[in-house]
Amino acid sequence: MSPSVVALAPTVPEIRLLLEAARRIAEDLAETASARDQSAALPTEEISRIASARIGAARIPSAYGGAGGSFADLAEIVMVLAAGVWNEVRSMITGRYAIEKERES
Repeated sequence: MSPSVVALAPTVPEIRLLLEAARRIAEDLAETASARDQSAALPTEEISRIASARIGAARIPSAYGGAGGSFADLAEIVMVLAAGVWNEVRSMITGRYAIEKERES
């Protein structure tokens, strides 16, 4: 029996939009994930796409322009993304992308 993910009800309407964006991005990028993994290239375009969808705004209070979501909302968004594009999510979480970009300059 495989483990299942229990989807929580988003706490604010914008979180629903972020979840949908995360699902679309994960589905689109999952198709080419293997090729990216084999090339060992930095996922610059993919991370830019995730950032452009404002995924990082999930926990920022709405008073500051974010979605005002809970930690559970953010965790669900990250799980949705990670299901399709784990390496990109891992890079964002660990900061590897920023470190590697700094080394390139």
